[in-house]
Amino acid sequence: MLLIPGRMRENEYDSIRSRHETDLINKACNRGQPILAICAGSWQLWQKLGGSLQDARDHVYSRMVGLSKDGKKSTYNVDIHRLSFEEDSMLASVMKGKPSPYSLPVNLHNLTVNSVHWRAPDETTTPTLLKVVARSIDDGSAPNHRTGNHMEPDEDSVEAFESQYGAPLLGIQWHPEAYFGKDFPQDEYHLRIVRFMAQAGDAYAAKRKMIKELEGVILNTSRTWA
Repeated sequence: MLLIPGRMRENEYDSIRSRHETDLINKACNRGQPILAICAGSWQLWQKLGGSLQDARDHVYSRMVGLSKDGKKSTYNVDIHRLSFEEDSMLASVMKGKPSPYSLPVNLHNLTVNSVHWRAPDETTTPTLLKVVARSIDDGSAPNHRTGNHMEPDEDSVEAFESQYGAPLLGIQWHPEAYFGKDFPQDEYHLRIVRFMAQAGDAYAAKRKMIKELEGVILNTSRTWA
């Protein structure tokens, strides 16, 4: 798959990186390659497909999510707000996992997520290929900012979108990759997103390999006939 990760606030390499990411997204879309775009990476995907961005208030608690020195724990991984999901979406289905006779009902609307973004997709400009599948909920449970002020994140800010057709394209504003150390009860829900997109990438790679092998068979057959 193609992974477009987040980024720090503006720096001297932004324009170079944006051009490179746009080129990668163009190639992926033309090839039918799955794309997972996280945080600021989702902005690139949204804009490339025709959408616009808007400012987001109180969605940044502190520094960017990172790793502890021993690599065993995520740092600055603070849950800010809850989410509302479109129940019939690919994202909701993936996060719930495969049902079994022993599994309990999963209420994704109780999930809280980390947040370190200062912009968000403008839903009024949703590209034709995409649909919004998760939005923020401010229920008053947001923590105090590290400066001491109580956070009031924007309500109904776009938190995730996905493709309506073709290969899976998934843009997420929070950082699911940070939920890996069993620090939170909902870690597994977020890791399912990463695993699903990795499997989609494996399927894409297998398809590409099969097509190349088929092209080789056809080419050799043509030479034999000639």
